[in-house]
Amino acid sequence: MKYTQLIDGKRIEISKAKYDALFPDIPVEEEIEQRLVEAKAECRTRILAVMNETAQSAMTATAAATLFDEVQMSLYREGLQWINDMRSTWPELAKDRRKSIDSDKHWPKPSKALLDFVSGF
Repeated sequence: MKYTQLIDGKRIEISKAKYDALFPDIPVEEEIEQRLVEAKAECRTRILAVMNETAQSAMTATAAATLFDEVQMSLYREGLQWINDMRSTWPELAKDRRKSIDSDKHWPKPSKALLDFVSGF
């Protein structure tokens, strides 16, 4: 791959080190791959910390058997949406080297009501 910089209207070839210094926000392919693996694992860990696999299975079975009341069903759906939000967060987070994958501020937060609901499973 050639690395270039535009100077005075002319494109000149530069070293990879200089390119990385000029454009630090553009991740290198290997780093992106590693961050993707780390972010996906972090996402899974965070989801399971809120809703372990047993709780997820129990909630799914209860919902399928239509045993939730209206409020519980709403919280179940909120949980599914939170999981979807988590899963849609990690790929973009992985691509932004300026953001720490393990920082809480970059991840969707479950509501207290959802946490209370899930604790019953």
